Amino acid sequence: MPQQHKDHSQNHLHQFAIFVTAYLAATVRHFLRGGAVVTLVQNEWGARRLQPLKPASMPAVFEQVARLVKVAIKDGEPEYVATTCNEQTAKILLHSEPFQQA
Repeated sequence: MPQQHKDHSQNHLHQFAIFVTAYLAATVRHFLRGGAVVTLVQNEWGARRLQPLKPASMPAVFEQVARLVKVAIKDGEPEYVATTCNEQTAKILLHSEPFQQA
């Protein structure tokens, strides 16, 4: 699984949005429709439909395609530490230009 650095600076957020959209698109299950993220689901009879995803569920979706890490300084050296994506960060990513233009 690829690693992606989590940083709230505008440039890193922009890069992360590009990275995540590419990997979500590669799953062929998640799509951007009308500015909202939808996922392809199948019911018990085999019928498929697109179901909108709420921002609260997006951190789990992001973590399906990337392992998020942040940079921490330990003994004067950068060290990558696993982290999670919270709902607020997910909302920022969902509304970012690179995510919406994907």
